[in-house]
Amino acid sequence: MVVVVVVAGAGLGPGVPPCGGAVRAGGYGRGRPPVHRNVTFRPPPVAGPLATVVTMAATEERPAPGPGPAGAIFDMDGLLVDSEPLWHEVEIEVFGAVGVPLTVARCLETKGMFLGEVVDHWYARYPWRGVSRPEVAARVVAAMAARLEAGVELKDGAGHALDFCAARGAALALASSSPLVLIEAVVRRLGLAHRFAVVRSAEQEAAGKPDPAIFLSTARLLGLAPRACVVFEDSPAGVAAARAAGMACVAVPEEEPGATATAPLADAVGQADVVLTSLRHLDEAVWAACTGPRLPGAGAGARLRDLRPGPAG
Repeated sequence: MVVVVVVAGAGLGPGVPPCGGAVRAGGYGRGRPPVHRNVTFRPPPVAGPLATVVTMAATEERPAPGPGPAGAIFDMDGLLVDSEPLWHEVEIEVFGAVGVPLTVARCLETKGMFLGEVVDHWYARYPWRGVSRPEVAARVVAAMAARLEAGVELKDGAGHALDFCAARGAALALASSSPLVLIEAVVRRLGLAHRFAVVRSAEQEAAGKPDPAIFLSTARLLGLAPRACVVFEDSPAGVAAARAAGMACVAVPEEEPGATATAPLADAVGQADVVLTSLRHLDEAVWAACTGPRLPGAGAGARLRDLRPGPAG
């Protein structure tokens, strides 16, 4: 097995956009641009020929695929690692330094936006002087990278889910809307490089979630048809992207501070095949529910099974 890391500017073949592309209007395109959680922000085109998909030998071999999905694609923030509180801390700190009085509840106002849009959002409401908006965006990414490398940990059940899928012969992939620099920080911190055959950032795509581009590209890099893959996600946008790609989806929604207790769960249940409260509940019944053809964009319908544990007693 090999680990595939896509280098900015690399073409992936017919139908797969190269790493790079136009920067979204109003964004900040210096070097590898910053990306907000659960969104994408694209770098400018890289000069020279489209060239490189870098591969390196993996240390973990998987058994022959058995019944069930042949590929398991995992989101990162909020699913494998508990990074949302870190995002809130960083935004409150960085924006507070330029006079924006953020709180955790107010951070939720911009969840799902491109980082450039987040900066513009707060600048329009609390215009500051002395620091450019691109610099503020860069500070957010730098602070987030430092926090991830210093203290991020796997969420409850994440290790179990990776082991479970690998033991059934599924090729594992990490597909996150975070910028590659932050994905790399998490992979280094947790020693996960050997676990994934593909690591993909949505900054390499033409659109972010709920667009299915990142999942379709990841499936191509795995050498699998979308219908052969299952996606593990925590956000409604990620679930929608998985369904639009024609992939099975297991949702593990994360309750947000300041949100109603059922809102994230209700959003995810609308389309996911299975809803769990933790990845530790992944078992053979869930695996079986993720097998079979799907129509892109179709709701789960009768395939939906809520496997959350019932109330105690």
